[in-house]
Amino acid sequence: MAKLRHIAIACKDPDAMADFYIKAFDFKMVRSGDGPLAYGHHISDGTIDLAILRFKSDQIGKGMDYTGLHHFGILVEDVDKAAKQVEALGGKHYMDQADAERVGGFEVKLYGPEGVLFDVGFGGYNFSWRVAEKAYAQDFVPDIISSDLQQFNVAGPAYSLANVATCFLKLGLSLQQVIERVTVNPARALKMSDIAGTLAPGMPADITVFRVERGAFTFADTTSHTRDFDQRIVPTIAFKNGQRIDCDLERCQDERNWLLQVAEDHEPEAVKRLTAQQLGFLDALAAKLATIPWDVSSVETFDYGKALALQEAFHQVRVGEGIPLRAALTAVFDSFLDSPFSIQVGLFLMRLDRSFALERLRRVSGARRLVA
Repeated sequence: MAKLRHIAIACKDPDAMADFYIKAFDFKMVRSGDGPLAYGHHISDGTIDLAILRFKSDQIGKGMDYTGLHHFGILVEDVDKAAKQVEALGGKHYMDQADAERVGGFEVKLYGPEGVLFDVGFGGYNFSWRVAEKAYAQDFVPDIISSDLQQFNVAGPAYSLANVATCFLKLGLSLQQVIERVTVNPARALKMSDIAGTLAPGMPADITVFRVERGAFTFADTTSHTRDFDQRIVPTIAFKNGQRIDCDLERCQDERNWLLQVAEDHEPEAVKRLTAQQLGFLDALAAKLATIPWDVSSVETFDYGKALALQEAFHQVRVGEGIPLRAALTAVFDSFLDSPFSIQVGLFLMRLDRSFALERLRRVSGARRLVA
């Protein structure tokens, strides 16, 4: 039986609303994020994932001032069967699903009869050649091609949007169809056609210049299956609001952008910019974390429960100190990293040696407060 498992609420102040539900109903903070589409938090009663978000674009056509139910997610046992039922009732697929043989959850987004959106990106887990080829053979073609590019797949298997787009050339789409699915189609779906998606006069000069290179290339999906192809899309120049940016894949894949690099032998320069409130928060956080054990085995076994416990401790201290989420996260990351890096704070703390983490937090908060 299908089960409701996800609800997304659009609001103006995600921090305040998440704190309200956590305090009122003892919900648990699961994760927080600030991405290109929305900023906010996911909290849960242990069954339902409640996403409290401030959206950055009008995705459902109700205006940027809209607050209330934005979308919901349903867990099903048979995704293919459920998708066919949705289509039969007037719904429309938005993008393909992940490999049905993959263990673990994944999303499939579709438009319902009134335009409710369901989607999936390539990412690190969500694209299978076998599933894509079966879907294409049945004339099911995705409406949008997206990369879900982030630090854990920029060095593979996603690599870039150009790489992902090339995979769909291999699948059988024409170059024109691929371009539509990375430009005008997503702009239309996100209600952003007035500011993105085309090169019409008066539009922002957001442009990618690319070439289609001929040769012998191999493309992998997220399950290590490969396909050979004689073409690939290679970006050469990009423009953002008219500013030229030369494409440099090596620079994009600089390990500082995707590999967590802790400044173990020195304090990052950023600690000099921490405010008194941030320093007080770090001092209180060190005291709280001193009550929670973790060690290298927590990382080796990917003890997500431990990561959630560390994250919950972080939020308890944050609320107690009355410090905004962004300022609290910045204080922690700036205490350990020379280069900015976005990661769930519980996972970040768990990856640090416990003694080192506590000592660094105490030293930064103590030394800087003495200077101040």
